[in-house]
Amino acid sequence: MQNNFSTVLNETESPIRYNILFLTKWYPNKFDPQLGVFVKKHAKAVSDLCNVNVLYVCADQEITTTYETMISNPEGFTEIIVYYKKDNSLLKSIINPFRYIKANRIGIREVQKRLGVIDLIHVNVLNRPGLIALLINKLKGIPFIITEHWTGYVSGKYEKTSALIKWIAKLIIKNASAVTTVSESLKKKMQELGLHANYAVVPNIIESIDLAAPSTNSATEPAPAKIKILTVADLLDSHKNISGIIKAIASISKQNSTIEYHIIGDGPDKQMLSSLADSVQGAAKFIFFHGRQANEYVYDFLKQVDFVVINSNFETFSVVAAEALANGKPVISTICGGPEEFITSNFGILIEPGNQLQLEEAIIKMISTFKNYDAQKLNQYISQKYNYQTIGKQFYNIYKPLIKNFTVGLSGKKLPIDPEWKVLDVGSGHRPNRRANVLIDNELNETEHRSGKKASVPSDKKMVVGDALNMPFKNKEFDFIIASHIAEHIDDPEQFCKELARVGKRGYIETPGALDEFFLNEPFHKWIVSKKDNCLVFKEKKNFKPFSEFFYGLYYLNETRTGHKPLYSTNYLFKLKSKFLGKIWPYLPNTYTRFYWENSIQVKVILRK
Repeated sequence: MQNNFSTVLNETESPIRYNILFLTKWYPNKFDPQLGVFVKKHAKAVSDLCNVNVLYVCADQEITTTYETMISNPEGFTEIIVYYKKDNSLLKSIINPFRYIKANRIGIREVQKRLGVIDLIHVNVLNRPGLIALLINKLKGIPFIITEHWTGYVSGKYEKTSALIKWIAKLIIKNASAVTTVSESLKKKMQELGLHANYAVVPNIIESIDLAAPSTNSATEPAPAKIKILTVADLLDSHKNISGIIKAIASISKQNSTIEYHIIGDGPDKQMLSSLADSVQGAAKFIFFHGRQANEYVYDFLKQVDFVVINSNFETFSVVAAEALANGKPVISTICGGPEEFITSNFGILIEPGNQLQLEEAIIKMISTFKNYDAQKLNQYISQKYNYQTIGKQFYNIYKPLIKNFTVGLSGKKLPIDPEWKVLDVGSGHRPNRRANVLIDNELNETEHRSGKKASVPSDKKMVVGDALNMPFKNKEFDFIIASHIAEHIDDPEQFCKELARVGKRGYIETPGALDEFFLNEPFHKWIVSKKDNCLVFKEKKNFKPFSEFFYGLYYLNETRTGHKPLYSTNYLFKLKSKFLGKIWPYLPNTYTRFYWENSIQVKVILRK
């Protein structure tokens, strides 16, 4: 590294892209394309700033194999859905939990192939995925956060669960680094239930809608033949109280024959609600059931209606209410725990849950006033408040202070690195450190020092081509410096260490140790590096051949390495031995030299005589 010039490739460093695993209890799947669609949108928002994999495990009675894995890359992230065959035998209470856990193991292996290191697990909805995250946290030390959407906390369902379920929920939440809820009311309710944690409110995402085309609700246009009213909901009447809307519509229709009421959704009370609708309308139908539909259908239909009615007894957010506003449609909603946090008199009408008289009066008022709402203002208000960029940044700011430990060398050594520190990777090569903000290397093309590999230049990091002995940085510019497997290549190790201490406040140096140089000797390594007390010792090498080319080839099985004859084999025993060597190598004495320094570096150089 003798170059006396520097070139900046990437001018500015971007925020660190963390590796995030979403574990979720709800997610769109082949049985229900709408289940947990808000989780998918959160994953998409986070994927703008992080590398995201979503893992969803689902029981399936129809598959012929025990496990079936579906992998796709929908919108900037990877989703992995593992179906496991649901057992209905007498042993189902044992077999199904076992299969659920194994399905998660299968999915996590797929995640590790794509992400490598998982920095943080983002759990969506307790308890099952929370238990998996808690287990990983205890075994691997990976932090996790929880995002909760469940209405059961506000409906009273949580309070009716068993003492064991409550204990598990409290245990998971206690060990979580943070808990986010989609509304302030849900946060307060969970706290009231004794679920104490570090809480933050991060709402759901609402798709941006382009309302550039003239609104069909314009007062200058002729009135439509019918006034269309819409509800989108699961057909569970104890929750959504759709029967109340049907009765109100039936009453109003006696004086107003221009209204139509449309219901999108499915659920256990569909037959009851359909029978109720039949009983209140005659031959001229004005109540229509559309069944469960995909998001695209709902959004298309929202463009055709005049306003939306939500008559829920409880909600945690109400995506439907926000989506209606995004489409420029005013909303009638109950004060049920979510919608009132963003619906005001400028955007709709709020009523008391279960108040049939208020419901009818609100519908009558909205029929005569829906044209007065400015569709563009409704759209802009909700789009600015709940867009992908805003929500993605909120989650990123929650993740950032929680992800502290990073691998800093090939030996797997992990050190805590403050989220606000500026980090330099010296000699980053083809394996730039993920935590580094800035990289420096003197050669980007193939070189024997990397066994013929090109340097990697990630788009989220500032890349400087320059000399490690004379770096183009200010004194103490960096809070932390990583110098992994570069010092043994340097011509002047004393100057190298002085330069590290000049531009950095602290750092970590890792090199091959004496045992590594004996068994895996590289011809381009100039020094055997060791540590004595607080001093880094560089001893000039005499021998440049490994103890055994066969051992070297077995360690680097099926790899091409500069200056060595490769060993290629598909033999199972060879592959097993090579894998075993790789696993135990960091734990053997003197295979690596690891050196942490602060402020200055003591160096001793021993030249060959």
